[in-house]
Amino acid sequence: YILVIFEEKIHLRKSKPVVLIGCFMWFIIGIHEVGNGNSEHAHEHLKHLTSEIGELFFFLLVAMTYINTLEERNVFRSLRSWLLRKGLGFRSLYWATGLITFFLSPLADNLTSALLMSTVALAVGNGIRKFIIPAFINIVVAANAGGAWSPFGDITTLMVWTAGKVPTIKFAYLMIPSVLNWLIPAIIMYPFVPNQKPQGSTEAIPMKPGAKFIIALGILTIAIAVSFHQFLHLPPFMGMMFGLGFLMFKGYYLRHWTEGPNKDERFDLFKSVEKVEFDTLLFFFGILTAVGALQYIG
Repeated sequence: YILVIFEEKIHLRKSKPVVLIGCFMWFIIGIHEVGNGNSEHAHEHLKHLTSEIGELFFFLLVAMTYINTLEERNVFRSLRSWLLRKGLGFRSLYWATGLITFFLSPLADNLTSALLMSTVALAVGNGIRKFIIPAFINIVVAANAGGAWSPFGDITTLMVWTAGKVPTIKFAYLMIPSVLNWLIPAIIMYPFVPNQKPQGSTEAIPMKPGAKFIIALGILTIAIAVSFHQFLHLPPFMGMMFGLGFLMFKGYYLRHWTEGPNKDERFDLFKSVEKVEFDTLLFFFGILTAVGALQYIG
């Protein structure tokens, strides 16, 4: 954890120490249990742990692929250009970016939402720190608060939901405290946001073909994942993979029937898969493996 905290200082990706230590802890457990003739019990526990990690891994893989695909289709750049062309003042943009983040993070995860909306705030901020700093804080708070009232908003909510600890509908009870957790800090910071207007931009960035359909597919995929969990009593990641199957066929259609003759510019879904943050996925693997080892030894 100390190495993870100092990731930016030592330039060691956070996944590396946790994967190493997670597996090393099980190595020690294995030596101990073989000596006691209890290796079968450790093996069964690890198999169960692996299935839990695998569910989470595939779920996040699909979610990240959808986000990368929407980015490739210019959805977020189009949103940014739309906000710029609206000619809103810094105070209006402060509320707009916070509100969008609050309602985006329950669908995407809070980290992705914060990063995406921060690029929007940075673009409209024109380097004015008095706007950028409170806007960034507002976005981070909104992302965390918004992610708390949805199973998909955060890795923690996702884990308790997939483990069946909290029913889907119960997350709605967190809506009001989540709104308050975002609004109170936002109202406190609001007077410090400059009452000025940024320089407007007339450049309109259109979304690429199929973007709106893929947005609808993403919402449908979340609905399928919830249905798998709620009504079919099957792991939600199967619903997400089902949605990925739809996206793959949409990608096939885009590649062969709607894109231009230049092969390099054609849509390729697997480029979106390549851009998935495997550092984050491996980080979760390492942490959950280490926590599972601590759980096993009591």
